[in-house]
Amino acid sequence: MMNASSNRELSILSFWHTLEFFTPFDVKQKIETAQEEGGYRSFSIDELQELSKEKSIFEHIQGIPSDKEYLGATIYLNLFSNSKISKTIQDILQEELTEEEKYAQEIMDTDDGITCYASLEVDQNNALDIQKIQLSTLPWALGLSSKEGFSALNSERFKQDCQLLKERLSSINQWYRDTSVLEDNESVDENELSPAVLLEIIDSLNQWSYAYNANDFSYPIIGICLRWKKKSAHQEKSKDKNALKAYRKDGGDSQEEDDSILDEIGILNSFYAQDIHRIISKIGQGYANEALSSYLKMKPNKVCKDLYSEQGDELIWQVLRPKYWNRGRWLSEPAHGLSLMQQFAVNVFFKEREQAVFSVNGPPGTGKTTLLRDIFAENIVQRAMKLAELSTPEEALVKNLSNGIYTLKPELTGFEMVVASSNNAAVENISRDLPKQQSLGKMYQEGSYTYLQTVARNLVTQQSQKNIMPSSGEDVWGLFSCALGKKANRNKVVSGLYFRSKNIHKDEESFYDSLRTWRDNYHGVSFIQAKKAFHKQLELVEQRLSLLDDCFDLHERVVLKNNIKQLQQQYDEYKENLQYIEKEIGIAQEQLNQATQIEIATIQIDDRFATTILNAENHIQRYQAFLEDCDVQKKHWEHKIKSEECKKPGFFAKLFRTQDYKAYQQSLGEYHHQLAQLYQKESECKVSLQRYKQELQSAQHGQQQEKERLYKQAVNTAKSYLNAYKQQYSDCEQNLDRVTKDLEQAEEERQEYKSLLSQFPELKLPASYDELRQNDFQISGLWKDERLNHERSSLFGCALQLHEAWLAEVSKKNGKFAGNLAKLSGFLQGSAKLTNEQILSLWQSLFMIVPVVSSTFASFANQFQGLDAGSLGYLFIDEAGQAVPQAAVGAIWRAKRVMVVGDPIQIEPVFTAPIPLVRHLEKIARFTEDVTASPLDVSVQVLADKCNDYGANITQEGEAKWIGSPLRVHRRCLEPMFKIANKIAYEEKMILSETDPSKQWPDKKDDFHLGDSAWVQVEGQTVSRQFVPEQAEVVINMLINIVNVTGKLPELYIITPFKQIKHKLIEQVLASVDLKGVKGLCQWCNTRIGTVHTFQGKEEKMVWFVLGCDKTTEGAAQWAASKPNLLNVALTRAKRYVFLIGDQKIWSNKPYFKDAAKELPQISIDEFLLRLNPLTEKLSEERHLAVRSL
Repeated sequence: MMNASSNRELSILSFWHTLEFFTPFDVKQKIETAQEEGGYRSFSIDELQELSKEKSIFEHIQGIPSDKEYLGATIYLNLFSNSKISKTIQDILQEELTEEEKYAQEIMDTDDGITCYASLEVDQNNALDIQKIQLSTLPWALGLSSKEGFSALNSERFKQDCQLLKERLSSINQWYRDTSVLEDNESVDENELSPAVLLEIIDSLNQWSYAYNANDFSYPIIGICLRWKKKSAHQEKSKDKNALKAYRKDGGDSQEEDDSILDEIGILNSFYAQDIHRIISKIGQGYANEALSSYLKMKPNKVCKDLYSEQGDELIWQVLRPKYWNRGRWLSEPAHGLSLMQQFAVNVFFKEREQAVFSVNGPPGTGKTTLLRDIFAENIVQRAMKLAELSTPEEALVKNLSNGIYTLKPELTGFEMVVASSNNAAVENISRDLPKQQSLGKMYQEGSYTYLQTVARNLVTQQSQKNIMPSSGEDVWGLFSCALGKKANRNKVVSGLYFRSKNIHKDEESFYDSLRTWRDNYHGVSFIQAKKAFHKQLELVEQRLSLLDDCFDLHERVVLKNNIKQLQQQYDEYKENLQYIEKEIGIAQEQLNQATQIEIATIQIDDRFATTILNAENHIQRYQAFLEDCDVQKKHWEHKIKSEECKKPGFFAKLFRTQDYKAYQQSLGEYHHQLAQLYQKESECKVSLQRYKQELQSAQHGQQQEKERLYKQAVNTAKSYLNAYKQQYSDCEQNLDRVTKDLEQAEEERQEYKSLLSQFPELKLPASYDELRQNDFQISGLWKDERLNHERSSLFGCALQLHEAWLAEVSKKNGKFAGNLAKLSGFLQGSAKLTNEQILSLWQSLFMIVPVVSSTFASFANQFQGLDAGSLGYLFIDEAGQAVPQAAVGAIWRAKRVMVVGDPIQIEPVFTAPIPLVRHLEKIARFTEDVTASPLDVSVQVLADKCNDYGANITQEGEAKWIGSPLRVHRRCLEPMFKIANKIAYEEKMILSETDPSKQWPDKKDDFHLGDSAWVQVEGQTVSRQFVPEQAEVVINMLINIVNVTGKLPELYIITPFKQIKHKLIEQVLASVDLKGVKGLCQWCNTRIGTVHTFQGKEEKMVWFVLGCDKTTEGAAQWAASKPNLLNVALTRAKRYVFLIGDQKIWSNKPYFKDAAKELPQISIDEFLLRLNPLTEKLSEERHLAVRSL
């Protein structure tokens, strides 16, 4: 069941996949190349119909030059103009381009080109396999969209239509074989390509593209590009085959040829469509890849860590602690360490291994390649650690997959390193520069550490077609990397690895080896010896790093956290507290003494007891008085009764109840009644009296208890205070003892820290975290230690030596790895039938020999076909800011971990599909608000930055943006280029490494000097779009002057924002009478004059930036100034000087260009032309004096 994350991934991938349908294939470049070599032929539809149907199309083409060897041809079918694409899209969408979009389209060359429906390949015998036709998805997508709308586009529909086309092409093949018979009844070669077959194929393509009629007869219907090469006097192919055959004997079976027909029709126009489709299918089946999921998630997995914040300062310090450092280091000068943020990026990359995608945001000249070198070195060291755990080299190979292919122990895999980019020059430069001796520090160029050096030399010789001798400045140190990708590169690598160069002399053979001859001639250390040396060197590195890590802990406690000062403050506080508590104890003791001496009876308490007692006493007194009165009254009535009884009448008075008797009874009764009442009252009074007595007793008891309670309370309180102060005193004493010990320990640590620092005299450490922002720390980094740098580089060298020793032993004849080596050659050339498991094993085997390989994204899917998700250990994407986001999908899918390096403030990715189409498909995709996937808006770098936990919040073009881990130290441009670029593009966060003004002067080897950078004010009217003839005239006049003074064309770039200016500049320079006859002028124009896009990734001492435009074309200037990218790239190509040539009235009020106008002094045309000075001895002397005066 698909989850929300998978649905999101599929939505984005499907959008990119649909976009790829509309990418035009550039036939124009192919045609122009063939025309330059005289190998281009074309036919219109009418010409094709008029040709003889019985003859091959190649019989209608003029013969091959006698000095050429024919290799075959490529036929491009149904040629049409790219402008037709925009027109069709506008017809479907009914939308016109905005002015800004028109300029963007111009830059992207959308309408300036020729494309086609399909291509066919024929071999040197003109034989054709019609099933191997390559199609452009573009006409099919345009035709289907025109008929049914964009919603009809999907990969399944394309697959179905391609299957129908394949069936029709098979029918054409069969029809031609059945009906094509020569006059003498001899069958025609079934593979021969006649005009009739071509017409049938063209008709089939028209049906396949839903009758989309792109060819308006302004272009031929087919274009044929012939391939040939100069004939060689000596052919050594048989020798090569024998050499390869001899090597295969070591590993087992000979190689099978892959002669199967492709299951899928090849896609001509998109390098990514088929791969994206396969990945969509895999995700739909439940497969996943953490790296690709992170990339498409477009947000970090954790809370972002802003490295430009205060918290970021402390985080940088923590990440840069020595225990996190890479043990392996490139063989660069020990004095030249990485800058602070370079080392931070390396440390985080290896520390945060669970983060599948990590991005480095590096402006130009900030050392992205330098950073990668240390990562490469560390990976080799880490794999060497696994190798060093083996008892014997053979333990590395664990499983036989048949055909002599063994798998590596899993612990040795996952270290594969691939460098990829959309820029072919960028990746090839990295992979071809790494093996050069010049890539090493001078102290390591003497050969102290080499790696398969003779094989590397052989490979470079094969690639460059010239011998590389040890004494030459072009020598190599090791087979550390190679450029793969396109088939031609792979074939060169196979030649370099498996065959000795053909042109070496006998006395030079010891300098060159194939893998087989290297193995046979190996006299290096044994595996056991290399392992021992590696362990020893690793121990040296660990010991040195351990000391530095101790220094980190001590510096953090002693300096950054100011431990001693804090402890001293605590000590003083505790001492003061002890004195205070001593006084309080005395007071508390006195209070206790006073409390114990108090008379309880004298204690004053609450009035409530006194009131109760008084009330009770009053009642008791009253009741006692009443009882006394009762006694008197009782006696009175008792006497009365006795007196009355004495007067008692006689018997007869009682009997007859006489009057006297009645009076007697009445009086006696009254007396008894009064006495009874007294007794009753007396009884009641006694009860009340008793009650009040009890109440009095209770109150008196309560009063006593309260006094006793208050007494005890006073005593206990005094005791409590006393005990509390005594406890405080004890605690304070203990704390004082602890702090005293801590102070003693801190002092010991301070002394230890001081002692440690004496072992690292080069160390400079920050007094606070925010000091890391200072230029010195940013440039020099932390933990600078030349000895450690040398030990780490030596460890890298030992790791390579261990790999070399391992390879020498496992590749011996009949050894397990020999079979892998034998299969590798055919595998790299694409001629081996292998399972996916065997393919993976062979790639892993190659990476054990060549640690780093490179490929363009365009070649990635083809090169690494058969590899599943996460098959490759590491993918490094270079120039990522210039790559469209979908280009990296297949590469990321195959990788476990990805490091993306680049700068989105350089040239934005060029995507050639019409802008309205991209926007429309984006609407159809219905992304959520947090998804920005359009190649018009984002690059590979931008998406990688979005999912990076480590980065920085910046403001670009008024918007807050998150960038990946930033590099800040710039080492290419001097002022004023640096200052302008830093301000317009990098929020002035970059730091200039070289600030010596004397460096601004030209080198001694320079031939001329034009003074300081400036803005040459040149006005004029445009005559061809943005082209101003007066500006071209200034350029040409200065070029003429330079050539007249120096005798040669200058080493500088002439850059412009607009293609039309480039074309007109080249045209007028080549047409200049004064420059005609100058050697290499045409090549100079093609390599030295171009748009900003042309020079992305390049650098030169001087740049002339020709702006063009006038009032009528100010919209173009406004577009060029809408973002900082164009100006930023132009400025940062110049290492020493830049000259803007244009009208300040047009440009100086535009964003970003106004900053350039402020920094660059304005000079006139005459002043500029008069500035030219040859570098004479006098100038050199002036330079010397100027430097001394600084």
